[in-house]
Amino acid sequence: MGHIFISFVEENARLAAWIARQLRANGLVPWFAKDEGRIVAGDQWKQTLRSAIREGGFYLPIFSKEWAARVGTVANEELLVAVDEARLRGLHRRWFIPLKVDDQPLPTIDLGAGISLGDLHYVDIPQLGWE
Repeated sequence: MGHIFISFVEENARLAAWIARQLRANGLVPWFAKDEGRIVAGDQWKQTLRSAIREGGFYLPIFSKEWAARVGTVANEELLVAVDEARLRGLHRRWFIPLKVDDQPLPTIDLGAGISLGDLHYVDIPQLGWE
């Protein structure tokens, strides 16, 4: 299956770490940028992130009020790479899995072929419960 790339803004790093732990506990392999050895001194970090997104089995962005409030963030760059990758993989494939953690609406992003990010079913953590 490949790893699950977790995309997040810095304000949600603790939440992203918790999600990574939950994925590991269920036998899955998260790609979490803050894990030791993921990005090390001297790496071309943008290329490392791009490769991790493209090589992953899934892309899991954590959408939140904090994400929406950020203007310039690496998570937005990751999102654009993921949108391109989703188009290349074919929008019929379940690869891009939005995770919503509060009542903030999903960003308005065109995925192509008349499909927007809002057309994808998302995981609603507050509705499901945090456990």
